[in-house]
Amino acid sequence: MGHYVVTEEQHNATLFVQLNNTLTLRLPENPTTGYSWNLTISPGLSLLDDSYIPSDTSGKILGSGGIHEWNLTAVAKGEQKIQGVYKKPWEPVTGNETTFTMTIVVT
Repeated sequence: MGHYVVTEEQHNATLFVQLNNTLTLRLPENPTTGYSWNLTISPGLSLLDDSYIPSDTSGKILGSGGIHEWNLTAVAKGEQKIQGVYKKPWEPVTGNETTFTMTIVVT
C-alpha cells in the first residue's frame, strides 16, 4: 500500500494514487498568531487524524510556528479535492488569504 507525503510545494498539483493509499499533508502553521488552516476535503478522502507539531519543543521561543499535519486515506475512486484557507477563524474570507489546493485522482 502506498503512502504519500505532500507539502506546500505541491500547491495546485495533481497526485495519482490507488484506492486505500494514505496521504500525509503537512502545511506550515502558527496558531499563536491566531491563524490556522481551514481544510475541506472531498467525500472520497477520509480524514484519519490531524495534529499540530510545534517547531520549538523547548517552549522557550514565544510565537514559534510549526507544522499542521493531516493523515488521509483514499476511500473512493475518481477525482478528489483538498482545499485549505489559512486565516483567523473569526474573520471573513477576503480573497487575499494564503490557500492550498490539490487534486487527488484515485484509481
